[in-house]
Amino acid sequence: MNKTYRVIWNESSQAWVAVPEFAKARGKRGRTAVAAAVVLGLTGFASSAVTASTTPCGTNDCSNVIYTPETANNGGMVFSIDDTDNYNLNTAVLFRNAVGYSFQDMNIRQLYNAGYATGSIDPSSVYYINLGGATTGITVTDPNTNVSSAIKTYNSSSFSLALDNNGHRIYMPTPAGGGQFYDSGIAAISGGGTFNMNATGVIGSSTAKNTIFVNITNGTANWNSSNTVTFANMAPSSEVLQPYVINLNNTVFSGSFSVRLSDGSSVNQTVNNMADLQAYNSWLQQQLAAGKLGAGNTAQNNYNNALSLAYSNQILAYQVTPPTIASDDSLLAPLGNQIVIYANGTNALGHVSSSGALSADNLSGALMLRASNGGTIINDGAITVKFGNTGAMAADSGGHIINNGLEVKSATNTSRDSYTGNGTTLNNYGTVNLDGVGNYNTSPTWLQVNNGATATNNGAVNWGGTIDASNATANTAPSVVYISSGGTFINAGAAGSSNGYAGVIYLGRAASKDITSDPLLRGGSDVNHAFSESAIKADSDSTVVNDGNIIIGSGMQQSYGIFATGTNVNVTVGKDGVITDNGNYPVAAGNAPLRNAAIYSNATSGIVNNGGTINLNGANGTGLYTFGGGIASSSGT
Repeated sequence: MNKTYRVIWNESSQAWVAVPEFAKARGKRGRTAVAAAVVLGLTGFASSAVTASTTPCGTNDCSNVIYTPETANNGGMVFSIDDTDNYNLNTAVLFRNAVGYSFQDMNIRQLYNAGYATGSIDPSSVYYINLGGATTGITVTDPNTNVSSAIKTYNSSSFSLALDNNGHRIYMPTPAGGGQFYDSGIAAISGGGTFNMNATGVIGSSTAKNTIFVNITNGTANWNSSNTVTFANMAPSSEVLQPYVINLNNTVFSGSFSVRLSDGSSVNQTVNNMADLQAYNSWLQQQLAAGKLGAGNTAQNNYNNALSLAYSNQILAYQVTPPTIASDDSLLAPLGNQIVIYANGTNALGHVSSSGALSADNLSGALMLRASNGGTIINDGAITVKFGNTGAMAADSGGHIINNGLEVKSATNTSRDSYTGNGTTLNNYGTVNLDGVGNYNTSPTWLQVNNGATATNNGAVNWGGTIDASNATANTAPSVVYISSGGTFINAGAAGSSNGYAGVIYLGRAASKDITSDPLLRGGSDVNHAFSESAIKADSDSTVVNDGNIIIGSGMQQSYGIFATGTNVNVTVGKDGVITDNGNYPVAAGNAPLRNAAIYSNATSGIVNNGGTINLNGANGTGLYTFGGGIASSSGT
């Protein structure tokens, strides 16, 4: 008798197993199992066993593993799994003994004293004058016209001489016997086996470059523990190690000179120091008030010119020669690939379990999860990225991401999850929180999709926090989703969804950790955003389908459900799709909030059509808004 099987996750064995179709999975595991079965089929990773696997401890189960640059670099401490067995890293992970990148930020005097800068005189004696602002007005009346004007002068008490305190970074060679982490992975699964990450501790080091912590080409990796991850975020180029010149302004007092007054007479003055300059400026203000420097623009020019007679600025050049750093010093190594879990290949599966969590902040291009070339990563846990350009998830070249869990981007994180290439997919059933404080250039956005990739949302996406986009235009304002150049985004309906829910994108709703209930309920209270956000931005050659819910919250203004721009744009709100504008941003009595629009278009070709429902519940809302020759139509409500 033939039987139908599917792949589900077995908690006790920490592996994907094939079971008869009638063996039911429940809750989130059911969604994960269905997703895994759809993407992976029944490959089972059942390749022939190879006995070349190695581990840091010599057995399948390792605990309290200590990684150092000396032992871990170039894959020296990796679980190299070339067979079909299970391997476990337990208890704790310890990255130790890295020598951090050595640099000092020095001003010119420190550079000079350390021998890195040379010049004609000690910069400790090089001062430049700071006059402050011209904030003291002297009223001068023109005797011919009886018209008075205020001449802007400097306040003598604000005068000062300042040293140059600009910082200049000097990099030092890595000390002998020291080093940074480089290619210091934890596991490489290539033979169909399974790696289970069960160890606490900080993963990586602030020196770690060109490192994939868990690299899967054939097999399964399960991340079951909660860990903070760090990588290096600095890789100076050889150019910054070249000699360069610092130019300093050096103020020189003029000594004796003469000042011509408006009646043609000349007065001798002497300025040799700051006290003399202050007294001289006070004397000039007296001459102004007495009408002896003229009136109107003539008086202003005469004051400025007379003050400049008292001093001059010289340019002094200092040659800076940084320390010599060998070309093979690890300081100069590029950042390279910095990925926590990488599934690369059709038989590669990465999994963040319901107990698993990854968090990172202030990194420069590092990525938590990446899937390529048919590889799949499933998140049932929590992925959190903060600050900088720290990436959460990405897929390319036919890779697949399935998010059943939680994704959080906060605190001016500038990354977008990227999905690119034919056959590349994202399926989101979980909850995404874009939550932080920032401006429109650094506000967190969810994803970008292009070049034949498709992203589908059946979960909840909350745009929360406080974001100032007051200088943004529609084109420069942030968007939750950005689709371009052959990309497709589907905010899906409930029909046919494995979790039974329609997707929700909510502008102006506080974060939620709920990943299982109806996405309409997965959020906190509405929050205020003053200006310009879009739920979805559809650029040229893109396809957007909304069969779910897009909601503009009550604290929003100048925001858009779908913003269509460019050419050959295909935007459709299906019959079950809904865009709701509740925007009623608080403004002063008698004023109205800035306009929100369900569909906002300056797309000049393609299709932009509402075939669903637009609800205008707020103040100053518009269903369809076109500008700049834009197109939009409605066959719905």
